[in-house]
Amino acid sequence: MYAYSAERSPLPVYGNVVSFLNQNQRPRPRFNVFQDFMATTTEPIRNVRRDFHRNRFVYNPSLYNHPGPLLPFITSDSLTVQLLASITERDVRLNQAPLPAGHQVLRHGDLQRVWKDILQESDNFLAEQLLLMVADALFGELDDEKAIAAITKTFLWDLPDAPKWVDGSGLSRHNLVTPRSMIALLQKIEEQMPRRQVLELLPKGGVSGTLKFNYAGPRPYVIGKTGTVSNHHSLVGYIRTNQDRYLMFAFMHNNYMVKASEVRREMEKVLRFIRDNY
Repeated sequence: MYAYSAERSPLPVYGNVVSFLNQNQRPRPRFNVFQDFMATTTEPIRNVRRDFHRNRFVYNPSLYNHPGPLLPFITSDSLTVQLLASITERDVRLNQAPLPAGHQVLRHGDLQRVWKDILQESDNFLAEQLLLMVADALFGELDDEKAIAAITKTFLWDLPDAPKWVDGSGLSRHNLVTPRSMIALLQKIEEQMPRRQVLELLPKGGVSGTLKFNYAGPRPYVIGKTGTVSNHHSLVGYIRTNQDRYLMFAFMHNNYMVKASEVRREMEKVLRFIRDNY
């Protein structure tokens, strides 16, 4: 139901999500292809929803007042062809032949912007797609398991505790890593780029990204990456102390039965104490 759970695919189109516009007090999909997938419902909803197992987008005409957020769509080769044909207004066909030996690779864009989007907004879709692109660059196929094995063997072999890494998504409960390995990973990142650049990429407490509404202070003192799913919350990054020291930290909680906001409040007490006393 949410844009952060968009599907990965070999050739994403507009992030594999669809938005809707208001037209005569009714929702209209931004891509005409999805008009055939629209339907009405008597469910008590005020915006557009999608069926779980198929590309059927529904709204209640008597209650509708806003199209709602971006919605992921279920990807397929045939739908990708339809979308590309509609967007480019050209004849697009599916071809199963391998790429010719002399094919060109389009290299474009700023990696800094991609990293910042992933870290600031917890963009799981971009993280998944980057992992597939790494696999393509290394092995010529979109195999995330091969990419993970290669990265682990080459770059992460010396982490204090071997991670259990199964996919590129921050939504997965299958990815397991210890706090001290996360600190070691931060140290590895600092070997590749200046700390000031790392700090610029990460959300800042009370200022930006997923920390915009937490850990506010006279000046940003928590700079880090959050990770939250039901009954699990983690925060990894830096504390800027009142003495202008930067301390790396990894805070991980699981199996709690209260709201995540209560956990964050207790974390904030600890982080403020460290800020004021170290």
